[in-house]
Formats: sequence, C-alpha cells, structure tokens
Amino acid sequence: MGDYKPPFIITNEILSYVSSISEKIGHIMAVRNLETKPHLAKTIVSSPSILL
Repeated sequence: MGDYKPPFIITNEILSYVSSISEKIGHIMAVRNLETKPHLAKTIVSSPSILL
C-alpha cells in the first residue's frame, strides 16, 4: 500500500474552489434556517421614563 497514489493532486486552485463552495453552502443553510424558524424578539422596557 505504500505505492498508492491518488488519481488527483490537491492544488491551491482546488482548495479555493472547495472553500468557495463551503462558504456558499453555509450561507444557504443559514438563510434557510432563518426562513423556516423565524425568531421574534420582545422589546423589554427597562426605564419607567419611557412609559410617560
């Protein structure tokens, strides 16, 4: 098994493509997660002067 050589060579160009694809997938997953599970935040009033 010491003589095995993979059928490809990992180059900087290939790593750049993999990185770009990973970023795009991460962005898609984040947007999809926000669309399916919206999070509504409550506004908390901490100062009584705002209510006047």
